[in-house]
Amino acid sequence: MKIEEYVEGESIESWIERFEFVLTAKKVTLQQLKRAELCASVGQNVFNRLRDTLAPTSIAEVGYATLLETLREQYQRTCNKYQARFKFSKRNRGTNESFNDYFLAIKRLSGDCQFGGSLEERLVERMICGIDNEEVTRRLISEEDLKLTRCMTIINTYESLMQNDFRTRTVNLVERAPRTQQGYKCFRCLGQHRADECKFKQHTCFKCKKVGHLQAACRSSSNNMNQNNRQTWPNTGRSTSGQHNLQQTHPSRRTHLVASENEESWRTESLLQPSSTDGAAEEEEFAVQMIARAIEDL
Repeated sequence: MKIEEYVEGESIESWIERFEFVLTAKKVTLQQLKRAELCASVGQNVFNRLRDTLAPTSIAEVGYATLLETLREQYQRTCNKYQARFKFSKRNRGTNESFNDYFLAIKRLSGDCQFGGSLEERLVERMICGIDNEEVTRRLISEEDLKLTRCMTIINTYESLMQNDFRTRTVNLVERAPRTQQGYKCFRCLGQHRADECKFKQHTCFKCKKVGHLQAACRSSSNNMNQNNRQTWPNTGRSTSGQHNLQQTHPSRRTHLVASENEESWRTESLLQPSSTDGAAEEEEFAVQMIARAIEDL
């Protein structure tokens, strides 16, 4: 078990804390062994700096506690409280950053701010101003005397609701995905596909003699079938309504009209199919409303 070498810019306190855990895991208790482990773990550049700083005293003559103190003096980051508070006040939540990660980030930044007894209040203020979520912000500022624990309860509840809603909508979309390919019931052959992709589009029905569907999917009544079996030729005259009579039209023309009728029927049927895009939008809007109500009830 070995710790990574110390990298300049990293928090020296954090590195020393991890190093102490490594010593505990390895059950190293003797000061001489701790000193040896430290010198072997800090890296070449840090070791050279320690040696130059302690010269003319040899590192072997210095105790473990002295080495740690020298490390802190050389690599402790200096930051006055106003610089730290400026960074703290400018830290906002990232686009894909979770609420909990954001809280941990501003809590780390508050370490050098020297807020003292007002630390909890400052953390709450930063969460309200930097969380970048209008619904949660409105809910937080509605509290009369908002404490940090109450603030985090509201935020964590909202995040949990959002995650559950996202998982639910993801499952719904996954379950709905095959329906985009197989969920359509074709009126031409009763198969599971879109009617415009059916291979029986040009098939002539044995029952009604219309083109565009199979006999098993035929919707024609016996009266309609008898009318379609009539073989009458075109009449140059017009009906009283000014429209061609379908019975007095050439069979090829009737076929065209029947196909148009079937196409219109398919279009009507397609319009009756639920729109996945509109449905998803409505589901999302409803979910947001439910989540907003849930956090208002907290």
